[in-house]
Amino acid sequence: MSLFHPPEGFPPHLVAFWPLVWVQLRLLGAAVRATYGKDATYRWSITPNGRVFLTCIHFRL
Repeated sequence: MSLFHPPEGFPPHLVAFWPLVWVQLRLLGAAVRATYGKDATYRWSITPNGRVFLTCIHFRL
């Protein structure tokens, strides 16, 4: 997943907005790392309007 190539299975109607979604993902990742540490893994999802949100966080002990 890079700035210029959305992940496989990404909604086709949002491909034009991929750079904006990518920025949201980078900010979400930074917030999760700052709050829970770098060992926390997380899953994200996207709304039909292009908003990224956190679906779950997995902690490693």
